[in-house]
Amino acid sequence: MSEDRSRADSRGTQPCPRTAQTVYTRSGALGHPAVERSESPHEPPSVASLRFVDDMLRNQWTLCAGINGRIAPERADGFAGIRTQPSLSRLLRELKQAELHRLVMDLCDRSAENRSFVEARLGASEQNLSSFKRRIEQALYPDPMSSKRISLVAARKAVSDYQRATGDARGVLDLMLYYVECGTEEVVDLGMDDRFCASLESMFDRALEQLKRNDTDTIQAYLPRFRALVSSAEDAAWGLGEYLDNRLNAVFPADP
Repeated sequence: MSEDRSRADSRGTQPCPRTAQTVYTRSGALGHPAVERSESPHEPPSVASLRFVDDMLRNQWTLCAGINGRIAPERADGFAGIRTQPSLSRLLRELKQAELHRLVMDLCDRSAENRSFVEARLGASEQNLSSFKRRIEQALYPDPMSSKRISLVAARKAVSDYQRATGDARGVLDLMLYYVECGTEEVVDLGMDDRFCASLESMFDRALEQLKRNDTDTIQAYLPRFRALVSSAEDAAWGLGEYLDNRLNAVFPADP
């Protein structure tokens, strides 16, 4: 991989870095008392708490199925028989606040994706954004010496998970652009195929549309990063660089 690429960390200027994965522990962000909200452990959880867990469970049905009997102990298969939203909401309303807290922590212990979803929902920040960037990087450009396979689905899911968890439009734009940066770096290094490049082009178009809808300050902050990306793709296979350049100049024409 190129060694002379910028590794700046500020939002709006950071390209795709190859960083070590951070390991979160139970004493991390989710151990903060704020997770328990203000309800008494003996009182039913608030509507906001229920909606939060409801969103989380819908986001990870397969993993939720592994927590057998926590919400419905009379069911031998746990969540396997609960497929309708009204049924799940009813069961969640029957939980006490302390039970709801334990359920969230158990879900977070079962999956790094669950943990990043919860941390993002509790408050968007640079640290939370970084965990989703790691998911994108690991999906699009895994260690060539490892047995991990490239997964466009997993990388796109990281973007959609963050969007669903936070509604942070600027953070979503950052992740979309980061997706294309990581993918472009791999295309330049390893070639890849036309399907991979088509995915990058599609995400680039989405990022451009997102940028168009933003304010002037955001456009000025991100446009240099878009142009740097296009420049880095100049020698990429399958005409990727030409496509990105044409699309960017069609939306944001370069100064003559």
